[in-house]
Amino acid sequence: MMNLKLDNHTKKIIKYGIIFSFLVLISSIFVIFYYDIFYPHPYLYSIGILLFQAGTTYLFSFLVCGFAFTKIKQDLGQ
Repeated sequence: MMNLKLDNHTKKIIKYGIIFSFLVLISSIFVIFYYDIFYPHPYLYSIGILLFQAGTTYLFSFLVCGFAFTKIKQDLGQ
């Protein structure tokens, strides 16, 4: 089994990526709640769902890419 230790620079990028992803996820929750309470237009529901999908995609992308970059750095011997 491989032993991956994240360096500080990669941890910082992953941390900011997770914060950004959670901001997108929270905004999608607010949009869907607004739609549920006031029902202004059906497009608002679609926007909320798309924001939620984008937030989860960003979250997993930052996590996977962070570990991938760490593995590449270790393989290059840095």
